[in-house]
Amino acid sequence: MAHSPCLAKERIWCTNLNMKALLLALAFVTSTLPAQAAWRRVPTANMQYWLYTPEGRSEAPRGLMLNLHGCTQHAQDFKDRGNWEASANKYNFAVAIPDVPNGGVVLGCWDYYGKDQSPSNHHNRALIEFTEGLVKDKALNIAPEKVYVAGLSSGAGQALLLGCLRPDLFHGVGLVGSPAIGTGQNDIAWPNVSAEAVENYCRVLSAGRSFVGQRTSIVHGDQDFIVNPKHSELITEALAAIYEIKDAEEINVAALPGTGTGGMGELYRDQSGAPRLSLISAAGLGHAWPAGTGAGFAMKYINPNSLNYPAYLGAFFAEQNSGGDSL
Repeated sequence: MAHSPCLAKERIWCTNLNMKALLLALAFVTSTLPAQAAWRRVPTANMQYWLYTPEGRSEAPRGLMLNLHGCTQHAQDFKDRGNWEASANKYNFAVAIPDVPNGGVVLGCWDYYGKDQSPSNHHNRALIEFTEGLVKDKALNIAPEKVYVAGLSSGAGQALLLGCLRPDLFHGVGLVGSPAIGTGQNDIAWPNVSAEAVENYCRVLSAGRSFVGQRTSIVHGDQDFIVNPKHSELITEALAAIYEIKDAEEINVAALPGTGTGGMGELYRDQSGAPRLSLISAAGLGHAWPAGTGAGFAMKYINPNSLNYPAYLGAFFAEQNSGGDSL
């Protein structure tokens, strides 16, 4: 008759040992399984938002993309149609899409307006504290040097503000149909500021914080009749001065990811040759987020038949950290 390898008096100890071995084995198997990508709605006291965590293991520190909707839009619009998932999975960044607190201002807009902005007023404090909280969340495992913000319209104006206020926190900025900072609600048809004024205001907002390493992508549609593309040109000129870059090279916009791509673009590099700033005028794009999926029709200021901006932006910011060439 077969005998147990454990003596009677040792049976309890042996059982515990076997259980520990089983638990260790289960832990190993669980740790090697890829995490499932998913969106989830997160309600908090100060900010309601959608959060996407990319597929795969989280041991490698992730990036964080804060995505800000425009006026009359909601976070769910970008969650459903913004086309973030593939880029987030490829470049390993989480995506947080908040709704503007308390319904926003005017028509549900982010409050980028005026020349009295500071880190503690308007929507700035809520967004800065929100972002810092996500960076500190150990479960997300965010790399502080990979924190980005991108937006459309008033969300782009707010993103630009955040990039100026906290260049030490936001290392990449993406702007689509953005009004210039220092402008008001009635200035979207024509910017009532100069590039020098935008530059100076951004420097004042930074309170001496360094812009070294920050990178910005700017897009406007050549059919945008809501926010005049002149805003984008002024912002580009202002940031080129702040980043201390001068010479631009042409971007082959038709070769960029997406559907129906076309238009003109220019890329600025810093003294080391690293890409720092890009401006794209997207052909046929109105005042809309260029999702570039190729599926469906333009609605709610999101256009699927366009440049795939999440793919472009993911590569643009990923190369910021790898030191490679930009798209």
